[in-house]
Amino acid sequence: ERRTELVLNLRSTSRRCNLYARGRGDQQGCGRTDTLSHEEALPFLFAEVSDAFNLSGCSFDVKKGGKEEASAHAVLGEEFGIPGCYSFAASILGADRGAHAGRCYTSVDYERMGVELAEA
Repeated sequence: ERRTELVLNLRSTSRRCNLYARGRGDQQGCGRTDTLSHEEALPFLFAEVSDAFNLSGCSFDVKKGGKEEASAHAVLGEEFGIPGCYSFAASILGADRGAHAGRCYTSVDYERMGVELAEA
């Protein structure tokens, strides 16, 4: 029997700028990939290979009764025990930081983000 270890929900957003992630677990503020499982380390590894990814804009805290509690990453993690559940959101508004600041992402940018996520 196989066990699912990682689930990625890739989506766009119009609420915030940049590329960021939401997830579940205790990664918030950890900053050390040597003490995390492979699944938990993904956002940190992604931040190392992608200048578009905003690690400081990420949240890994799912509060009881909060809107995140009904999200895909929270439900899959809680109900099915999947250790690596993330929603990665890339803004259609573009970036407000880094090399892409002040411009909208192009299809080439989105493709590059996907490649960088796979590399991570």
